Amino acid sequence: MAHRLNGRVFPRDKPTFLKSADLRAITLEALGVELGGCQLSPPQARLLEDGNYRDPRVLNTNWAPGEPQMFLSFSDLKRDVANGATFIIDNVGQCSDLLANVIDIVARAIDLRTNLTGNLYWSLGRKSGFGVHADQHDVIAIQLCGHKDWHFPDCDHDDSFCRLEAGGIIFVPRGVRHDVHGTGVHTIHLSCQYDSRNTCPGV
Repeated sequence: MAHRLNGRVFPRDKPTFLKSADLRAITLEALGVELGGCQLSPPQARLLEDGNYRDPRVLNTNWAPGEPQMFLSFSDLKRDVANGATFIIDNVGQCSDLLANVIDIVARAIDLRTNLTGNLYWSLGRKSGFGVHADQHDVIAIQLCGHKDWHFPDCDHDDSFCRLEAGGIIFVPRGVRHDVHGTGVHTIHLSCQYDSRNTCPGV
């Protein structure tokens, strides 16, 4: 079965790996600069630790009137991630021009004629994020920093595994079971979700 996305055809029963000449990897330092200008708070930004969410912000001990009492500390976030937490920002394009541009580049690369939003995930370690699962929507994952291993247990051998490197893009149709693991390095990726049944008639 084929999956038609605005004139391009993708298989509906396995992932498709994409490339964009305009997409570049992003360093942890660049992410820190971006976060420094963001006024983020839960539930949009959160830390996931041992299956529970918590506020990623820290108290501003030098607080003065007109300044935020709570803020994101990049050094504290880096420590939390090193200790096993996952840092998540929903709809990250709202708070970062750099990441909004990344999402736009990907939308153009696949000729997607609808607004695309992305959630950011930053983690370290080797454990699976959500175990083997299938999403009820199409997923476009963009690896920004580090790399992750993708496993597709129902696909043929040649399509059952991929290590997605920084700058890589993967399209996973809805219903395709997959599992994603870290590899022991800092990894940052965007997960963009949409329903092609609504954006692409006839899919």
